[in-house]
Amino acid sequence: MTVEHPRYELIDTGDVYDGPGEVARYFEETRAAFPDQRNELIAMHHSDDAVIVEATSTARTTGRSAGCRPRGESSTSTRTPFCASSASLTIRCPCRVVSPRS
Repeated sequence: MTVEHPRYELIDTGDVYDGPGEVARYFEETRAAFPDQRNELIAMHHSDDAVIVEATSTARTTGRSAGCRPRGESSTSTRTPFCASSASLTIRCPCRVVSPRS
C-alpha cells in the first residue's frame, strides 16, 4: 500500500498528526521518549479498504510524551490502529495501559 497522506489520530489524548512531516515528528518524539519500545502483534484483520491491527507495546518512559513526565518505569499498553484507504492513511489509536509498574 502506498500512502500519500499519513494522518495519526490518538484518541486517548486527542492529538492529531496530519501529513508526512507531522507523522515523522510523532515518530521522532515517541522514539525519544520510549527508546526501548517493543511491539508484539496480537492480530491483524483486513477488508477491501481497511486494515485493523491489534498490538501490545511495552516501553520504559525516559522522555516526555503526551504531556507526561518521564518516570523511567516500564509499562505495557494495548493499541488498535485502524488503517483505512490506500490513498491516505489515517491511524486512529485508542490505547489503554494494561500493566503499568508504579
